[in-house]
Amino acid sequence: MKTERRASLLLRADGTSEEVYPKGAKWTLDELQAHVGGFIEPVSRTSLPSDQILLVNEEGLLERLLPNRHASLVAQRPIVGDALIIPAEQFE
Repeated sequence: MKTERRASLLLRADGTSEEVYPKGAKWTLDELQAHVGGFIEPVSRTSLPSDQILLVNEEGLLERLLPNRHASLVAQRPIVGDALIIPAEQFE
């Protein structure tokens, strides 16, 4: 039986969003880093269900990335740069 890949949601700092998928069954580190524009950092204590993870650029503040309004609402605190919401089972 074939397993259906679940979509992830890319929340861009410019206010746009897009469904994205890993190339394989799970995301690779390189794919995740490409979407957030640098080293990834999982954000804890968000408004997301426990089966989803919010990932951001670990150095977003140092790089002076633009504020991300939508990701900030999800995180319940200020987030900068592009952010990615992925299914927890696709993150190791």
